[in-house]
Amino acid sequence: MSSAGTLCKELTARLASIESTSALVADLHLLSSSDAAFLQPSTAASPAFAAAWPEEQQLDEEGMSEPFLALAAAALEADARVQKRCGRLVPKKLSEATFWRNYSSALHAVLFPQEPAVPAAGAGGDAAAAAESAADAAAEAMTKLRLSPSGEGGEGGAAALPAPSFARAAGDLQSSGALSREKVLRFATGIAAVLMSDGTIDYLASLPPEAMPARCIALQREYLEHCGIEQEHGCKQLSQVPQRFGGDREVLAAFQEFVKACQNSAQAAFLRRASAPSADQGARFPPAGGELLSSGPLSRELLLRFLAGVSSALLSGDAVADLASLPPEAMPARCVALQRQYLEHCGIEQEHGCAELAKVPQQFGGDSEVLGAFRGFQQACRGAVQSAIMTRARGGGGMGGGGQFGCGAPAPQMDWAAAAAAAAALAPVGAVQGLAPAPPGDFRLAPGDPRCG
Repeated sequence: MSSAGTLCKELTARLASIESTSALVADLHLLSSSDAAFLQPSTAASPAFAAAWPEEQQLDEEGMSEPFLALAAAALEADARVQKRCGRLVPKKLSEATFWRNYSSALHAVLFPQEPAVPAAGAGGDAAAAAESAADAAAEAMTKLRLSPSGEGGEGGAAALPAPSFARAAGDLQSSGALSREKVLRFATGIAAVLMSDGTIDYLASLPPEAMPARCIALQREYLEHCGIEQEHGCKQLSQVPQRFGGDREVLAAFQEFVKACQNSAQAAFLRRASAPSADQGARFPPAGGELLSSGPLSRELLLRFLAGVSSALLSGDAVADLASLPPEAMPARCVALQRQYLEHCGIEQEHGCAELAKVPQQFGGDSEVLGAFRGFQQACRGAVQSAIMTRARGGGGMGGGGQFGCGAPAPQMDWAAAAAAAAALAPVGAVQGLAPAPPGDFRLAPGDPRCG
C-alpha cells in the first residue's frame, strides 16, 4: 500500500471513532462552510502529510484507490456538504484529485493536530515548568463529560445524561472589538452542528422541559469560549450579526441555521422525551411482524387502514388517559409519537410513512373516501389532545384531588391550531418547524437575558 493509502486508512479510522458529542463534529462542519478547505491545502497540516500524499498522487493507483474510496465514504457520512462542494468545484475550478488532497490535508490538521514543542531542561527551558505546561495543555484540550446536577435529572429523580462539553480555546479570549467574519462563521456553523447532533438531542431530552432552555444556552456559551470568545462579549456581538453582515449571504445563512438549530434541537429533544414510553407504559401499538415498508407509495387500502385505525386509537380511553398523564405542553408531542407507533403497527417504517402521508391531499385529491378519512384523522389528533386537557383539568391523568391546577382552576390555555397541526404533521424530526412545541423559554443567546449578561 502506498504512503498516501496508509494515510487514507488513518483518516478513515479517526473519522469513524468520532462521537456525536465531540467538538470535532463542529470543527469538521466548519471545513465545509466555505470553499477554502477545498481550493488550497491546509497550512496547518503537518509536514508528514505533504510527504505522504504528494501533489502528483493519483486516486486510481494501486494501493490508493481502495483506501481513498473508504475515506471518501467516511468523509461524506461525517459531513454531507462535502458532496455539494465537490459537485460545485470539480472540475470547474480544480481536479478531483486536488480537491480530495486539499480537503484531506484540512481533515488531517483537525483530526491529528500537531503537538506544540515542549522546551527541554537545560536548553533554555525549565523542566518542571515545561511538564506543568504540557499537563495543562492536555487537560484543556480534553473534552470533559460532566453529569448535570441531580436537580436537572429526568422524572423520578433520574440523572441526566452526560452533557456535551468543549475545550476552552488556548490563550486569552476575545473580550473586546468586533468578531471577525471567520469567527462568526466558525461559531454559527459549529454550534448549529453540535445542537442538532444526536448526542446533544439525547442529552436535552434527558432533562425536564423547564431545564432545557438554560442548558441549551449554556452549551452555546461554552462553545463561544471554544471558539476563543469571552461569553458576555460574544452574546453582545452575536446580536449585531444581522446588521453588520446584512449583505453577506454566507454569514447570514450560517446565522439563520444557528437560529433554527436552537429551536429545532429543543423541539427534537422535546419530542424524543415525550416519545419515550415510561417503564410501565411500553409501546402502546406493537410493530407489525416482518420487514416494514420503507419505499414506494402507500396503497389505498393500507392508507385507509392506517387512517381509520389511528383515528379510533387516538380517541380511545386508553390513549386519552396516556396523554392526560403528561403536562399539557407535552401532549402534542406524545400524540405524534403514538401516530408514529401506529405506522409501524400497520407495517410502515416511520420516516417513510411520514413522508407519504404528507402527499395524501395531492395524490388522492379526487378520492372523497380517502380525503374524508384523512380529515377524520386530523380531527382525531385535535380531539385527543383536547380530551386529554379536559381530563387533566378535571383531576384525571393520575394527579389526584384537584390536579395540578387546583380546585376549580381553569384548564391551561393552548394554541389549538398549533397543537393540532403539530400532532397531525407526522414529519421526521427537524424536517418541519413546529413538529412539536418547544418547552417554554428562549433557547438562543441574547443580550439582556440574565443567562447571557
